[in-house]
Amino acid sequence: MLAGVSAHCQLSGPTPWRACGEATLELLFFDITVDFDVTWGDDGPSQIEQGVDVFPLVHDALIDDRNWIATFPANTHPTVTIKKLAPPAGKIILHPFGVLAVSQKVVPLGVEINKFGNRKPSGATNFELTFGGCGTEETREEFAMGNFLRMTDAEKISRKSFERLRSGLKFATGDASLSGASVQKDVSYELSYVHRTLNLIIKAGVFKLFDNVFSMFRGGSAATKSIYSVSKKTGNTPPSKIAVDEAPWAVVNASDLTPHAAGMTAKTSTEAYLLHDQLVAANPALAGNLLVVSAYELN
Repeated sequence: MLAGVSAHCQLSGPTPWRACGEATLELLFFDITVDFDVTWGDDGPSQIEQGVDVFPLVHDALIDDRNWIATFPANTHPTVTIKKLAPPAGKIILHPFGVLAVSQKVVPLGVEINKFGNRKPSGATNFELTFGGCGTEETREEFAMGNFLRMTDAEKISRKSFERLRSGLKFATGDASLSGASVQKDVSYELSYVHRTLNLIIKAGVFKLFDNVFSMFRGGSAATKSIYSVSKKTGNTPPSKIAVDEAPWAVVNASDLTPHAAGMTAKTSTEAYLLHDQLVAANPALAGNLLVVSAYELN
């Protein structure tokens, strides 16, 4: 064979067709290989995104009893067992020591979304939940941000797949009982005995017990030694569990990794990127001059 042509390529299409690969021309004792990437044909019609109104979905989630939770503070234990009750529709049961919270998983709160799964939001795109009564704390759930924000391929790879973002409210401040179950009480001890020969009950009087004496008697009493005693399971109100917060994220200057401005920190990278995007939208000259980094990288 004096000459020959071979090609190795990938072909995709139609509308448009694209071929990319390499072609080789073989002439006697040498080969000539060239790479190619060609596209021809008209672009296909753009797909029409189906719209969805997210607000009714959030509303339905907030009035769903399953998303309202009544839990005990971390350092409180019930001393009795209550049977399971079946409340009427639209009602929930809350223990006197309980803490009420609501949390939905439809959409993260405080995030300007531009997609909802494979659909486009047709109504509201930013949601908040507030309460005008007593103090509250935020609740958080795991959200896949790729379902709510349009991202480039690079962003999909570099950012976290799931992040704990705001989802609702807890109607209390803190996660610990301030008083607990222990109550200080003066105790009087009434002494009486039965005279065996006279068959009479003789009362010796009422005595006030000191705290340490009462505690000693209580420790050896039949109620304390019973297998059903609460003392077998737990002592008094224990300390709250230690919770370690994750490092916050910050918007910093790319030149020296110093904070760009006060208040440019957030609990998650997604919330920090939202702050970053707001700064760039207000001042396009900052594009490329700001970074979002973990607080661990600043130490």
